[in-house]
Parts: sequence; C-alpha cells; structure tokens
Amino acid sequence: MGETCGALTGAIMGVCCLVGREKLEDRKQYGIAMEEAGRVCDIFRDRIGHTLCDKIHEIRYGRVYRLKDPKEREDFHHDGGHAPHRLPRSLRGRGPRSRRGHPGYSSEIFAPQTGEDFQGEANEQGESREVREDGGSENVPGIRRRAGTEVASKDLSPGHQDAGQRKGYPRGGAKTPERPGPPFLLCQVFQMSRREGRIMAMLKEDHWCFEPVVGFGLGEPPAYFLEGHNRYPKDVATLEAGKHYADEFPRLKVGKYVGMASAPLTSTPFEPDAVMVYGDASQLCLLLLGREYKDGYNLKCEISGHAACVYGVVPALKTGECQVAVPCRGDHYRAMASDEEMIFTAPRGKLDDLMVGLRAIEKTGSKLPSAIPSGPNTPSWRATRRSAR
Repeated sequence: MGETCGALTGAIMGVCCLVGREKLEDRKQYGIAMEEAGRVCDIFRDRIGHTLCDKIHEIRYGRVYRLKDPKEREDFHHDGGHAPHRLPRSLRGRGPRSRRGHPGYSSEIFAPQTGEDFQGEANEQGESREVREDGGSENVPGIRRRAGTEVASKDLSPGHQDAGQRKGYPRGGAKTPERPGPPFLLCQVFQMSRREGRIMAMLKEDHWCFEPVVGFGLGEPPAYFLEGHNRYPKDVATLEAGKHYADEFPRLKVGKYVGMASAPLTSTPFEPDAVMVYGDASQLCLLLLGREYKDGYNLKCEISGHAACVYGVVPALKTGECQVAVPCRGDHYRAMASDEEMIFTAPRGKLDDLMVGLRAIEKTGSKLPSAIPSGPNTPSWRATRRSAR
C-alpha cells in the first residue's frame, strides 16, 4: 500500500511482546520499548534503505508496485517479490548491490589466494551456479532453489596479507570481504553468507570456537584437545574416547592458511576452493547421483556430530573428493541450520564432473520437483519386474 513495511511492523510487534509495557501508565517501560523499537527501525533502514514499502520497491526493483491491483501484485511476485533467495530482475547479472549484498544462495569457498582479482557475477536468471576455474559459472540443473543454500569458501594463504591494511583479505575492489567484528562462530559467518548474502573473511582472532582454528591449521592444537578433554566428560564416556575424537579430527597443515573467506555462490567475487550446499534429503540424493555418474564409486566420508564447519570442508580439501556432513549443534543453535538439512561439499576439482553428472541424470528424470509414474505400462515398473525375476 506504500506505507510502513510489514516486516518492520512485525519486528516492532515482536520487540513490544518482549519489552513492552503491561500497564498504560508505565512510562518507564514505555521508554524502554520505544528505545528498542527505534533500534530495530535504525537497523532496518540501514540494511534495506528505507522503511516505506514504495521506497523499498524503488530501491530493490526500480519501480513501485500497487499490491492492491491483482496485475501489479502478480508482476511483483514474478519479479522476485517475497522470495528472499531471488535477486530482483533489475539487479540480476550485477552481483551484490551493497557491502552487505543481497539474500541468496550461499556457498563457502576455501582456497589459497592467487592474488588475482575476484571474478563472477549472478547470472541473468538468478539460478544456482557452478563456479569454474576460469571464473565462469553455469546453472546447476535439476535442483530446486532454496533460500540460502550454497556457499563458496576459500582459504587465505599468508602471502595475501596486505601490510598496513586489513590483513589476510582476498582483494576484489569493491567486493573485499568484511570481517565479523567481535569473535563469531565460523558457522555463524557461513550463515551470514548463506542467508544475508554477505562476503565474509575470518582470521584466527575472529574465531569464538577453537575447533575450526585447529581444523583449518590456523594454530597448533592444544594439549587439552589432544588428550581428549575437549569432549570428555560431556560428550564421550571416557578420556580415551575423547582422545580418539581428537586423533581422527580432520586437520590441515598448521600455517598453510591464515584464514578463510565465504560468499554466496550466486555472487562470489573469487574462485572457490570448495562449494558447500545445504540441502534436504532429496537434494542430497541428486547431488550424490550426479557425483556417482562418472565412475559409479560410493562416497566415503568422515562424519561426526561435531564441528560441521570442519567436517564439511577440511576432508574435501585434503582428499580432493566430495564430502557429506551433518550440521552440528552450533550450526543448529547459533547459525539457523534447519532440522532437515545436510551439507554436501564439492572441491573445485570435482565441480566439472558433478555438473556433467547432474545434467545427465536430469535428462533421465532425476530432478526436482519429481513425479515418477509407476504402473504396468511404465518403463520403471517393467524394469522392476525383470529384476524380480
């Protein structure tokens, strides 16, 4: 209608449910609620650009939609309205519009910096992309889009510290990654790329959790960890079991990298070392089928209920093979991973084979959404009957 955005109105209502006054004459609590609501408005205005719907439409879509009109409402939805994982048509092909980027698919990228400028833009259709070694990208076939699904990840080597500036950053002009500020969990930073479209970088001092510091080789593992105390007695029955966990914990060589960067796959400005895809069981099935297409071998994984940021990336970097991981408690509690999500990681060297496989199985009907008929006159039913015989 052109008035205050409903998302902001809902956020203010939520704030008032938490800190609003219960009695009309309670002026002190009223002041507290007004202060908190004002902070929400300021944050909203900073991130979105305005608080009024018609102004937001102009900023994000280049025009104003009168949503009471059925035709304009249909145009609004067609142009990406109310779909946080889609870039507006006016922005497709340009990558993020601002420092914070645009909500989209996320893919973590980990790889040594080469010193080259970042390459890559969101494609015209705003689809998921394969990031090739030449900096190009292609649509990922057969997998339906989900908000905040793929993150591109890259490890930062010591040779890419910029003296006198922000150390350890891959440089990409206006697309230089931002650091999170106070210490964060790595899974939270992935979340910032996955769901907020932000291009992020983390050095050793940015980590709140020490396990990715150990896993990515940003520091020597402490004796406390190696002796098993990290998991005993809270998570394992004995100190020896805790030591077994530490012994098998995936680790990169200490000192090889000084940090990592992550970005949405649709707008990553650098070539990824690996692409992480957060998906449900159906999407994971298709990714596994695409991976198996070339040679048919099963995927051998290192899986744990801990440290998804490490188990989801480090084994893929060490072996050069795809990896499946389970979002850990921190990923669920702190980084908004959904209950149905799993993590599929493809290192850069496997992306071409994965794309070939996904295109091939899409032609034979393995794609989403799926609707496979079954009955006496269908090929699948006849094939099943022959196998049974």
